[in-house]
Amino acid sequence: MTRRISLNSLFLVFLLASVVSASAAGQKVVLKWKEDDNRIIHDSVCYNHDYGSVPYRRCRTQAKKHFKKRCGYYQKKYRRAKSPYASEFKNQMDKFCHSARQFAPV
Repeated sequence: MTRRISLNSLFLVFLLASVVSASAAGQKVVLKWKEDDNRIIHDSVCYNHDYGSVPYRRCRTQAKKHFKKRCGYYQKKYRRAKSPYASEFKNQMDKFCHSARQFAPV
């Protein structure tokens, strides 16, 4: 099956999102993922850690929490924003709320 990729989505595939989050142990966890068409590619979350390692599992757990937090943040921003500014918040809200619902860290 061949999938057509537009220039915009091709650019987003290479887009990295990085976040530094504090874990329960007080260590910094760097969250990285790739995106395509304003969606986080769930298989790519925490690709900067060795698959299955303790830091990888810790990172994925933190990512789930981060997605939920960002979802709530952008929901509030979207509700309070006036048009035309609300559209950017909606895009971010859709991305993070989708991942908050669908991403499974394990």
